[in-house]
Amino acid sequence: MQPTEQFLRSKFQQYYRAHAVSAPLKIGQREFGIGAFGKKISMRHLAFADSNELNGFLRNEVPFYISYSCAYYKYPEMQPMNAKHFLQADLVYEFDADDLQTDCKQGHDSWKCVKCGASGKGTIENCTKCGAHTLKEEWVCGKCLNETKKQSLRLIGFLQDDFDFSDGIEVNYSGSKGFHIHVNNEKALQLSQNARTELIDYLSGNGIIQKNLGFDTESRMFSCPIPEKAKGWQKKIISWMLGKIENSDSEELALYGGISNALAKKLITMRSTIISGISSGMLYQFPGSKAEAFWNSLIASAIDALKLGIDRQTSIDLHKIIRLPETLHGGTGLAAKKIPLEKIVEFDALKECIAFSGDEVKVRTIAEIPEFELNARKFGKFGANEEIKIPEYAAIYLLARNAAQLAE
Repeated sequence: MQPTEQFLRSKFQQYYRAHAVSAPLKIGQREFGIGAFGKKISMRHLAFADSNELNGFLRNEVPFYISYSCAYYKYPEMQPMNAKHFLQADLVYEFDADDLQTDCKQGHDSWKCVKCGASGKGTIENCTKCGAHTLKEEWVCGKCLNETKKQSLRLIGFLQDDFDFSDGIEVNYSGSKGFHIHVNNEKALQLSQNARTELIDYLSGNGIIQKNLGFDTESRMFSCPIPEKAKGWQKKIISWMLGKIENSDSEELALYGGISNALAKKLITMRSTIISGISSGMLYQFPGSKAEAFWNSLIASAIDALKLGIDRQTSIDLHKIIRLPETLHGGTGLAAKKIPLEKIVEFDALKECIAFSGDEVKVRTIAEIPEFELNARKFGKFGANEEIKIPEYAAIYLLARNAAQLAE
């Protein structure tokens, strides 16, 4: 075992000896998987009878990652999967900062071509010079996580408002770049894989036909749902459109409505008339031939802005395993953490999930490290092969990412 890995393992062991991890609901029916240094899953098909057995395993074996199944099984330790005897499964969604195109990525992410060696800021799939595949170095900052948090809050709004999943919603920070939303009430547990697929289609706005929602721009009189009676996607689209019409300047309205800036300025002078019409279920038909295109574009813009970017395969996989709350993430050294719904807005993962001390540790960087923030402190930018003294929690963060090694 290399010194860095040995150091991390000793620190993780100290953590698990000092912190008892809560067992997930019906732990005896869950499958567990563990990961090693640099590998999130190295072994699956583990099972624990209770929290004592789970915590004993964490203290003695000290995995770098531990995840548990969304599904409940009669025989969770059996192989292959069909031998486990599937019973039911929580509904689980993931949002990860890597999947969001935030401006901050240009500052802290980078890429390098595997073929010609070209490199640059941000993340791209293919090299701008030769078109070959790139290797991406992705970091996370408070802005990334806040955007991911916004997506999580929007999903919770969908689940509560449109599907009445008011009970059994739990939110967990992953310990790295995102959030996991679990729904384990009885209605969610009974959903089949097909039902979960349909739910994903709804949340992601897949296949929405505006006329079926009551938005008609083909008849002689343009119509829309009456806001007070609108539900689900109807209500979301109407609310979004009213907000844009009431608050946008001419350039923004022209962009969303696909019209000229001059026409947008004219429509702004008629805001009260347009808003009054929508309140009565009518879409204003301004003179000329642009009205139908304007409303169709505005409705499409609303759907595009409101839909959730959820990974389909991950969300409908009944047999996936996901980070166990209160355990350490082997790629950051941060603690995965349960977040009370009422505290999500102010939750600061990079401060509240620090698991180690502020004692100084000397490390040597392997490659260039961008500025990063932990525990309300900023570190870096550091050059390659630079020896630095930083707090233990920041050192473990870099060591776990394999961005640094212990200095001799």
